[in-house]
Amino acid sequence: MTHDPEVGKIMGYNRGIPATTAQYDAYKPQGVDAKIAAYEKSVSGKLEPITPHPAGADVAEAAFLRIYTQVALGQSSMGKAVDQFFSEAESALGS
Repeated sequence: MTHDPEVGKIMGYNRGIPATTAQYDAYKPQGVDAKIAAYEKSVSGKLEPITPHPAGADVAEAAFLRIYTQVALGQSSMGKAVDQFFSEAESALGS
């Protein structure tokens, strides 16, 4: 579904800019969405390429959120949480 051009046609800009080039190309904006598309085109040459997240960044972020929640709920101490996060982040990021 993430890469399906048909999804781009259906969803349009409802959840932001379509996720893939195929979806973006399949969507034919109308009304306000056409203005959004015109703006995107006008700034496209001025923007830098997006730097992709390093492999494992999503795993490290999920660990942070889970461990933060444990601290917030009193299920873990700050010191233990710090050690746990850095251990999991290093493993996820290959550091």
